Amino acid sequence: MNYSLELVCYYCFCSIMKQMKVNVGQLVLFQLGLIILALLVNSLLIKKNILTVLLNGIEICYQLIIGVSIGLLISGLIVLLLKYSKKKHFNLNHLEVLYNSKYFTIMFLSFITGLSEEFFFRAVIQSYTGLIFGAIIFTFAHSQFWIIPPLNSGKILFGFTILLMGFVFGVLYNMVGFFAAVCAHFIFDFILLIGLKYIRNTNSWDKS
Repeated sequence: MNYSLELVCYYCFCSIMKQMKVNVGQLVLFQLGLIILALLVNSLLIKKNILTVLLNGIEICYQLIIGVSIGLLISGLIVLLLKYSKKKHFNLNHLEVLYNSKYFTIMFLSFITGLSEEFFFRAVIQSYTGLIFGAIIFTFAHSQFWIIPPLNSGKILFGFTILLMGFVFGVLYNMVGFFAAVCAHFIFDFILLIGLKYIRNTNSWDKS
């Protein structure tokens, strides 16, 4: 399987964003670029009918219900993990521009991130590599949160959590549909960022 093209392009995007002091506008452009990249990869390598991919699955209303439920469950667990852990155990500096934003901005960015990443990783990458490899690629694409030294138990646990998320979103995509995966991803990101905002405002990390 030759899927090096999309990975190189994606990591170039990630590297640029990590080197810059990004703002919300740049994050939006990045996510829109990810959608364009997904369309390009699909047209060059996979050549699937996008509408068929997006509309496959159970009825959309049931997809949304299942997606919200799964998103609330896993995001709640992660927020609890973060709340009762020490800040130094995690590398969440790249999220600071997000959880310091206003609530509507957080909601909008969570939605566009869920949409673009599920389109790229599930509708395109997973369709080409399969569920397991898709989840692994998803994990390493988010390596800035867990693989940067110094490694510790918290970062490793967070890495496994991202792998689990990639697997869960992939199963949702395969078993329920694209919109269930998007909804779960959106809810997860939104609740996570709101949770980080709450933790920061209440100084929970400083007390731990």
